[in-house]
Amino acid sequence: MDSCFSDGRLSPGHPPLAIVSGDERIGYLWSDLQSGGTVAHVHDFELLPAFRGRGLAKAAMAALEVRVRGEGVAQIKLRVAADNPVARHGHDASGFRVSGVNMSKRVG
Repeated sequence: MDSCFSDGRLSPGHPPLAIVSGDERIGYLWSDLQSGGTVAHVHDFELLPAFRGRGLAKAAMAALEVRVRGEGVAQIKLRVAADNPVARHGHDASGFRVSGVNMSKRVG
């Protein structure tokens, strides 16, 4: 999982939440605060495949919600890839709603 960030480093001041099972690190949830600290934006969220489908991703998002609510955050935003219906379903079930549509076009 150390290669999950493009240059192998984290942005200063924005540590990820580690998702652990026993002593094993099985994922992370990386976010930062935006809009003057009122919005938390999830940049990256990963859970090892062997640990998916057990409610751990939902628990990680709930932990993030508790953490940022205590910091005065009013909203959490994230992006879900169009080809990831499992993640979309999980976020829908946790109360997230579509607030826009990202579009792209290949030009090369």
